[in-house]
Amino acid sequence: MKPITWLNASKLNPNVTLDKLEEIATVRKGSNSISFSSFRYIEYIGIIQSQLKFPKTDEEIGQEWVVTKAVNRCLLSNSLNKNDLIEVANEVLADALAKQQDTYHLLTSISVGKAFPVRRIKVAGCVVSFYETSYPKKYKGREEAVHSNYASTHNIEHKNYIKCVVTTKAKYSKSAARKALYALDYIRACFCLMGNPVIEFNSGESFDKPINIIRLGKFHTLHNKLGKALEDELWFEPNFFEHAKVPLSHPDRHRNNLDHFQKKLAASKYSGTIRDSLVRYVRSCDERDSNTCFIKLWGTLESLLSPEQASHEKVVSRGASLYPDKLFHQHALDHLRRFRNKNIHAGEENQRSKIYCFQLHRYYQALMLFQLSNADFFDSVEEVNEFLDLPHDQKRLEQKGKLIEKALNLRHSTSLF
Repeated sequence: MKPITWLNASKLNPNVTLDKLEEIATVRKGSNSISFSSFRYIEYIGIIQSQLKFPKTDEEIGQEWVVTKAVNRCLLSNSLNKNDLIEVANEVLADALAKQQDTYHLLTSISVGKAFPVRRIKVAGCVVSFYETSYPKKYKGREEAVHSNYASTHNIEHKNYIKCVVTTKAKYSKSAARKALYALDYIRACFCLMGNPVIEFNSGESFDKPINIIRLGKFHTLHNKLGKALEDELWFEPNFFEHAKVPLSHPDRHRNNLDHFQKKLAASKYSGTIRDSLVRYVRSCDERDSNTCFIKLWGTLESLLSPEQASHEKVVSRGASLYPDKLFHQHALDHLRRFRNKNIHAGEENQRSKIYCFQLHRYYQALMLFQLSNADFFDSVEEVNEFLDLPHDQKRLEQKGKLIEKALNLRHSTSLF
């Protein structure tokens, strides 16, 4: 494995930032602890991280974590300089890669009851199990872990929510939680993609209700392989909105959709890209603020339709190419593009933004269904976009076909004439 190195070592002087870190650090060598007198510590760590080139490693090992660990070790040994930091950073990375994986269980819930058509599924390196009434007895300490962090919380479970246990292996607890929530969000995305409402108007307490019909419970607790809760490892939903009823009216149909998605992804050469997009989509539609939801959902659409350079014009053109009536959908998507730009650059909010979220949701839904239907045909998302860039007019398309056929004949001909 290649080592961590400094970027542009001849042009940059990392010691400038390392000296800033040392100025605000207080080292207590007796207890091997370090404190910082300013929150600018976070800024300085970010600057150092941006000046380093990391090799491709296990996704569990975060670059920020490596830098933070290396900085702290150097501070404890009074050797915070660019030469020692790079050496220690590589030691930290090597130790992290050598660490063995442990088994973890994430306990949470989702906003469906007995109608949920899945009881156990393997996805993204995790095993997700669902329970109608209570968690298995082996899992202990969930309630105590929540109350130790949120003393005023009374009910940590929710009516009409089904219990979930996500089992995975990871080197670190935070990595285990990220992997578990990713797998659960992918499952939610498969159901929400086809089950979310076409449009919905809410008022009063439900005015900021998220689009997604299936949402996570408020608290997620992490447990070790024996089932004991790790009290310092608690996650919660910042956009939590309790669902009042079971949303799946046709559970068998949703189960068939999930099975179809799984089979298509298994046959795809870029299944990771599709799965990442679905997770990003469902997290966008968890947002209670419709303006934030719109911006995130546009970014999700953009990540598939223009991943190479984030061109809004290509998003509009390629998105419209999914429909026979391309011209109308170009106008509709361009309208959404203009709203997105106005929202970002002028900082304006619009009461119609929730309607636009549902409109954008329909375009994402159409794109994802196209991707899944053709997942075994295309080799990459770039190839999909090449296809969407083809002319929409039949005559132009036929002419392009003739040119391609002629080019193929020329490439394989022994004569130029």
